[in-house]
Amino acid sequence: MPQISIIKKSDIQEARRFDAEFFKPEYLEIERKLENTNHDYLYNLADDNLLYKKGDKQAYCPECFEKTNQLKRMKKVESYEGKYLHIYYKCFVCDYKEEYTIFS
Repeated sequence: MPQISIIKKSDIQEARRFDAEFFKPEYLEIERKLENTNHDYLYNLADDNLLYKKGDKQAYCPECFEKTNQLKRMKKVESYEGKYLHIYYKCFVCDYKEEYTIFS
């Protein structure tokens, strides 16, 4: 039996893909349930001071943006130590650094 999902054009453009597997009804239902709960993505909770472009998970340096109004990418390094996740960001232009430790 065929399954039909109605998808907005903007959702397809944001996802940058239009294959049926990505927009399975089961996945869309999970996404709808998540949208109706009080939650936030881990990278949004951990990286309060960093800048992001919409739809892009690359972190940009807030200090460079403040000084030059340009987005400069930051290097991200993750390491695990037992149940702790250490996340370290570094800007090579201005040496701005951010460090986070998350209990997982």
